[in-house]
Amino acid sequence: MAKPIQESFEALYRQLEAAVSRLEAGGLSLEEGLALYEEGVGIAQRLQEMLAAARLRIARLGEEPQAPIGWLDAYSIQINSGLGVALTALLILYSVSGDVLTISWAVEGLVATAAGFAIKERTLRPSGLGLLAICLVKGFVIDLAGVDPIYRILSFIVLGAILIGISLVYTRYRHILKTYI
Repeated sequence: MAKPIQESFEALYRQLEAAVSRLEAGGLSLEEGLALYEEGVGIAQRLQEMLAAARLRIARLGEEPQAPIGWLDAYSIQINSGLGVALTALLILYSVSGDVLTISWAVEGLVATAAGFAIKERTLRPSGLGLLAICLVKGFVIDLAGVDPIYRILSFIVLGAILIGISLVYTRYRHILKTYI
């Protein structure tokens, strides 16, 4: 049997139906039946390929076009919350000076962290905690540089006690905190 010339789905489908009808009708020799069966299998494979291509085209129609910086859309909430905290910290930097800067940043970090817990926005919490870590480093490296050693030592002891207290609270209430984290 000659291979089908037409490549449209409908024409191939009609050719497959005709081949199946001829096979079901019988009256073919073994060689004719095998040749017709092979032709039908080839047509079915081409139909499957055409269906797969059509499914792929349909799936692509449902997708939104990807911009070269598509990752920006994927992480927009994280980027915006981080930038919000960072830009607020810059605003405070240019508005406040001296030792009040560390306190202002600490307040902003606490507010961002508390807001993250209150509105259950996971991305605000690390931003606020990061700002608190910056305040901690700044406080102990820069702000305490001119302080007498005894007060610096006491500050480190108080910081250690606060961190141990936070870890104890977290350990005791971690099952409750996991709903917020």
